[in-house]
Amino acid sequence: MGYDLKTKERRYCLECGEPLDYGDRSDKKFCSCGCRNSYHNKSHHNGRVIKHRVNAALERNHDVLGKLLRMGVTAMSLVDLAQMGFKPEYITSFIKRGTRTECHCYDMRYYMTPTRIFSLERSYLL
Repeated sequence: MGYDLKTKERRYCLECGEPLDYGDRSDKKFCSCGCRNSYHNKSHHNGRVIKHRVNAALERNHDVLGKLLRMGVTAMSLVDLAQMGFKPEYITSFIKRGTRTECHCYDMRYYMTPTRIFSLERSYLL
């Protein structure tokens, strides 16, 4: 069985709990590459899920704004946008311009008030 030479305690794999072999490196934490990969995949899972949700919301917002532009619409209430799946809290950047807030969703630019967006346009220079 594997022992930590400094503390004389038995060491176990952090993933499966199997004892580590005697004579292995003193800093070894996993019994195999599979256990090491599984452990790290699980530990990073929540971060990947959050990133996926944010990216999906941004992509949806971009699609909604693009659809509006194709229809020639440059202003709309947030209530109507919400019904289309738009989530105003997901933006890629914003700039305060006096009393206005200029928001960006990738290459889309618009101004937002508490109740609506307006001056929607595609901005090719970011």
